[in-house]
Amino acid sequence: MKYFLGILFFIVASASAQTSSSSFKKVNLLAVPKPQKPANLIISDIQFADNKEGNNNSSLDALEKAEITFNIDNKGEGNAYSVKLLINDSSNIKGIQFNKIINLGVIEAGASKTVVVPISASMELMAGTSNLNMQVKEGNNFDADPFAVLFKTVEFKKPELLIKEAVFLNKSSSDDALSVGSLIQLSVLVQNNGEGIANNVQVEFVNPAFIFPVDMFKFNIEDLGPGEMKKLDYEFIPNKQYIANNITIKIKVTEKSGKYGIIENKSTPIQIKQGEKIVVNTTSVTAPKAEYKQISLISDVDKNIPINTKKFNNRYAIIFGNEDYSSFQPDLSKEVNVDFAVNDAKIFKEYCEKTLGIPAINIRYVANATYGKMKQNIDWINKLMKNSYGQMEVFFYYAGHGLPDEVTKEAYLIPVDVSGTNLQSAIKLQDVYKALTEYESAGVTAFIDACFSGGARNQEMVKARGVKVVPRGDFIEGGIVAFSASSGNQSSNAFNEQKHGIFTYYLLKALQESKGEMNYKTFWEGLKRTVSFESIKVNSKEQDPQVMVGKLLEKNWGELKFIY
Repeated sequence: MKYFLGILFFIVASASAQTSSSSFKKVNLLAVPKPQKPANLIISDIQFADNKEGNNNSSLDALEKAEITFNIDNKGEGNAYSVKLLINDSSNIKGIQFNKIINLGVIEAGASKTVVVPISASMELMAGTSNLNMQVKEGNNFDADPFAVLFKTVEFKKPELLIKEAVFLNKSSSDDALSVGSLIQLSVLVQNNGEGIANNVQVEFVNPAFIFPVDMFKFNIEDLGPGEMKKLDYEFIPNKQYIANNITIKIKVTEKSGKYGIIENKSTPIQIKQGEKIVVNTTSVTAPKAEYKQISLISDVDKNIPINTKKFNNRYAIIFGNEDYSSFQPDLSKEVNVDFAVNDAKIFKEYCEKTLGIPAINIRYVANATYGKMKQNIDWINKLMKNSYGQMEVFFYYAGHGLPDEVTKEAYLIPVDVSGTNLQSAIKLQDVYKALTEYESAGVTAFIDACFSGGARNQEMVKARGVKVVPRGDFIEGGIVAFSASSGNQSSNAFNEQKHGIFTYYLLKALQESKGEMNYKTFWEGLKRTVSFESIKVNSKEQDPQVMVGKLLEKNWGELKFIY
């Protein structure tokens, strides 16, 4: 019996030992492999970007997403095992969210890996400079050199939504009396009076009983920037069951965060007899600020844009509206911004598509263009022209700051992220014209609502320049006609009442009144005469537009037409 028990104990002990040995082997299989040759991890091309889901200001804003990217190259002769990225925020700024450990696996000898680190910010984000210390660790201690990524953080800025104006109009009666059965339009002006952007703004019109919407009663405004406004037209019909003396429409305005919405009631009496158009002042009980009295719903050139049913498939347009320089350059005050430049470019784009017959797919429009965006789009049109065999017709539009080089007197267009003291990073106007005329085309027309004297829209870009410089104008070649807003050392000014640059306003006015059916000579004579006169009348400043023509079109440029 003792002998049997001894054999049984031996068998159990052997099995236990085998189990233990098997477990030990599994641990070895999961361990970091010993290198045959050393790895050598090199970090390169480190970038911070907020342009995919952010506002592309190279900073991390509250409620924004961004990412850090970099490359890891294994320059060694051996594989890198169990590679990990460790991230530590030494700045301890509240509101930044990211993964502190990212597993990168194996990077074989001679291989490269691109690492993407997503970053997001909550509403509690604090303003400051974030310092993310990064260390790429390798299982056999062949670590990469540590590095740090610094970027600005921008705290949450509150939007302030309000109904700026509201007007009831009768759309079905020539007498404009509001009555049961009439088609009534309530036009409202939604404004963001705060310092922050209002994202995903939803506006809903809520009716009492027996009031029926004709079409949309919910409207979406993607983004509403500080000071920006949006006009909405809501149409409805009261049926014969409606017996009240007044119509009250509830307007609910919400935005992405759900914290800064408003609810307002707008009322108007409804009359049975015919009468004058009823326009009701429906602003808040609190008196509006004085500076808002001049705000109108829309400029007269922003509406009734002529529609040309004919499309010119070989026409293309590049449009830049550079207004907001202070957001991209914190050392600049808001006064240096170019009033209404974005609206100039936006409405010119609508005229290109509706009046000049340019297909939407052929138009590149950029508001507040950085150097990269401007260069990218200019290169795009140049490459298209290279491969178009002379069939393309191109329109180029720019509204924003311009400056001359004090030494060479060459004119530059200023991207929103470029300082006026660093013209080497600006866009030389001569290079723009060269890109547009390097290859044969059916014609190029340029409109430049900028001056090159250091001043624009009543504010100088570089106040320290002293004496203004008259830029050179002898560099234009090829088949191009270029219309500019001002001459010599003059400034290019705004038309505040119409929310446009005065040059662009009368450019659009000419297209609106003629429906584009005029030649360049007629257009130019009217534009020059009107802008020169109205600038003195409106702004008490001389502003004389000029036209420059490339040698290929010197004899017949005036015969060219906007519509043919």
